[in-house]
Amino acid sequence: MRTPAIAIMALALAVSVIALWGCSGSVGIQTSTPVVVEKNVPGPPPHAPAHGYRHKHPDGVILVYDAGLAVYVVSGHAGVYFSGGYYYRVHRDVWESTKHFHGNWRKTSSKSVPPGLQEKQVAKNSKGKKK
Repeated sequence: MRTPAIAIMALALAVSVIALWGCSGSVGIQTSTPVVVEKNVPGPPPHAPAHGYRHKHPDGVILVYDAGLAVYVVSGHAGVYFSGGYYYRVHRDVWESTKHFHGNWRKTSSKSVPPGLQEKQVAKNSKGKKK
């Protein structure tokens, strides 16, 4: 009587393996809504502290990645950005940076500011000037 039980278990195992093998490829999903994938939109850099486009930083602030500027925007704090371990802002027309959001903000050279932010500031300054 043991032989039929073993044969049934072996058959069940073989069927399971074949069924799972068929699922090992890619699975397609059909929807009525087209899915658009933008290939040229940059995401956060690999070294970025956030895993994705939104992240709660240990300083207690929410960082949201801005692909146009290639930096994180500090949610709820207009004009404050995060990149490469530093926060940046313009205060009285001077760039400042700090390692910790609630730390000491210090004047910084515009050369140390991420390129996307430099371009944003140049564009903002050129709008207000008459030609």
